Amino acid sequence: MVYRGLIEKMNDWKQLAGLLAHELAHVDKRHSLKSLSRSLSIYLAVSVLTTDLSGASTVLIDNAFKLNELSHSRSFEKEADDTGFDYLVENNINPVGMVELFEKIEKEESMVLNEKSRKVLRYISTHPLTEERILSLKTRISEKGNSKYSENDKARKIFEDIKNRSAQK
Repeated sequence: MVYRGLIEKMNDWKQLAGLLAHELAHVDKRHSLKSLSRSLSIYLAVSVLTTDLSGASTVLIDNAFKLNELSHSRSFEKEADDTGFDYLVENNINPVGMVELFEKIEKEESMVLNEKSRKVLRYISTHPLTEERILSLKTRISEKGNSKYSENDKARKIFEDIKNRSAQK
């Protein structure tokens, strides 16, 4: 699922390709299944050890688990960024669209977050900071050198159709 509001902010098919590559990487790497398995394993272990899942121990354990899960979520997001980047390059799609999309997101964030909020998010967010993601992707692009990517008229046309349909709703 891709939110219409996000599509409306996009102005190039390569941005949508970057988003879809990132999301496909989550599916291919089975991030949701890994998170669910980790959650169930911890809860089963706790239930065996404490036999008290209705009281205060449940709240404490749940919150501790959520804090621990943040680092896994951030690593999954980083992996999805890197794998999505690889998918784009393998399919001869310029990964700069992924960077442009994150730059749009960062611009939106800058309207609502101050520096103090960004520092707090560094510790409590399920995603790496957007500025870090942009820097990482730009570094990978520069490491690739002057790669030649082909334009894809069919993808451009599909993107334009999606944008037009989104604007009509």
